[in-house]
Amino acid sequence: MKRSKKYQAVKTKIDKTKSYSAEEILQMIKDNSLTKFPGSVEVEVQLNLNQKQKSESFRGSLSFPHNFGKEVKVLAFVDPTNIKTAKSADISGGEELISKVEKGEIEFDIVLAIPAMMPKIARLGKVLGRKGLMPNPKNGTVTTDMEKTIEKFKSGQRSYKLLQESKFNIVIGKTDMKAEELIANYEAFMNSVREITKKYGSSIITSIRIKPTMGPALVVSESTQSN
Repeated sequence: MKRSKKYQAVKTKIDKTKSYSAEEILQMIKDNSLTKFPGSVEVEVQLNLNQKQKSESFRGSLSFPHNFGKEVKVLAFVDPTNIKTAKSADISGGEELISKVEKGEIEFDIVLAIPAMMPKIARLGKVLGRKGLMPNPKNGTVTTDMEKTIEKFKSGQRSYKLLQESKFNIVIGKTDMKAEELIANYEAFMNSVREITKKYGSSIITSIRIKPTMGPALVVSESTQSN
């Protein structure tokens, strides 16, 4: 694929013989943004997994110390006795919402549910599953404390899961954020990843790459990955 002159110009500034820390990479991304609008900054963590480990469900969630982007639109599945706990959700209700979700009549970014609603919304597995939005206790979207959970996601809690290529991908911020804010968000994400993979040791992480929406990806120096 042919790259733009701006892209090539940024690439020439990268010293291929040098290893960069996450802090250096994030500062370079800020200083060399190729977009007229605030672009996204993405982190990719590659894992070295055997076949048995690949069958496990690696999921995580975190609230970034520095929020960014639009406020998420929350859909909460609750029964009539719990409807008041979901008052801060954008959309809340019970079985009457199932057909609306199936027909694509309502818009949402996050789906939450109380445990009692899970058997009732099981048929939404195909619709929500392919979007990674099916409520799951492992990422905190199935909850007995709906009010607190809505507050968490509204304040910027993000979920991530292992992709088929044995890697995690997540956006940690925007290029118009301060460098120290991006660094804090990066560290929060890496701490979360290390927590859910710690039983396999630090060597399970084989590489960490950081890239902007438009621009080359840079590999974080191995000597600084554990910082």
